[in-house]
Amino acid sequence: MKIGIFMGKYSRFLSLSSFFIFMSVFGSAVIGAELQETSGVVRSGDDLLMVGNEDAGTLFRYTMPDPSKRVFALEAATARYEQIKSGAHLARDLEDIAILADKRVVLLSEELSLLLDMNGNIVVDYDGPFASFGNRGLEGVDVRPDATGQGEALASRIAVVWEGGNPQRKKLLWGLQGLAEKKGELRPVVLTHTLKAGQTGLSVKAGMKKQKDGKPGHENFRKELKAELFELDVPQPPDHVDQGRVYRVPALVWKKLKVGAETQWGFIALLSVYKKSQNIDEKRLHKFKANGKRCGKPLKLDALFEDANKHRHASAPKAKVSWNWEGMSWFDDKRKSLVLVPDRDKDDKASAVVITPAADWLKGC
Repeated sequence: MKIGIFMGKYSRFLSLSSFFIFMSVFGSAVIGAELQETSGVVRSGDDLLMVGNEDAGTLFRYTMPDPSKRVFALEAATARYEQIKSGAHLARDLEDIAILADKRVVLLSEELSLLLDMNGNIVVDYDGPFASFGNRGLEGVDVRPDATGQGEALASRIAVVWEGGNPQRKKLLWGLQGLAEKKGELRPVVLTHTLKAGQTGLSVKAGMKKQKDGKPGHENFRKELKAELFELDVPQPPDHVDQGRVYRVPALVWKKLKVGAETQWGFIALLSVYKKSQNIDEKRLHKFKANGKRCGKPLKLDALFEDANKHRHASAPKAKVSWNWEGMSWFDDKRKSLVLVPDRDKDDKASAVVITPAADWLKGC
């Protein structure tokens, strides 16, 4: 399969297959045991698997010293890392990581709008509708098992989120930089689809349909797969935030919610809005129905972090809500506790925090 992509600093289009070959032969990834800029996390047994957007094609594996603790320091000395087997340099700007129902580990690249496996295969190319724009792009992926029929292997139901927020002027093409000066907003967008066991090489077409009358829009994948696309109905930030600012969504997870008499698969999303010049830094969790409409009350992180800090590992720093929390996934199979990881300054220890929202809040809307 050949797909034309534009590789940032490269001055011409290359086919994806030829770029893989080029980087496999001539490229060598610069890696180390210390994660540079944490962006995504998923649990695998007693390990936390992580990616960072400064470590191309690399998965970091940290073994938790005591899984009963709620804040962990991620020690570089104990980290193990694995590289994508083919074309590691292609997997740049990694924003999240997930484990499919068929046990494959997949990595999400924001810069390229790709979902890749550890063999270097393109699992899904999300193409134009989810391209990075003004440093806003694909930030999160979550997976739940999805039975496709009697006798068939377990499939994966995948959700990816385009973060939304306000584009950064200096990251836009010169001719588009005026857009960032307008008081507009880009709302977060979610795409959901099913992936059968072992499938690779899928692609989203550029002409996606937006939802109408609260119903998700549909678009055909190659190989007759169907995707659903909808905006997340994020609330307006507090009154003291500039008009035109909007919450961005760096991460979300699937969650079964009770909505009236019905139970449906919806989402819990991490919402964030930040503006340094006004000392604005708001973060919260919010629930959304299957069609992206928000439901229930938001959940602030302060009390949950205070409780988690009481049970932190001896070597771990206190987790602070003010950190830039970028990655989130379920910590347990019953979907009761969440693990979050922050981006960090170079002098800070890499860390992870586990929070357990109240059972009543998790139930539904």
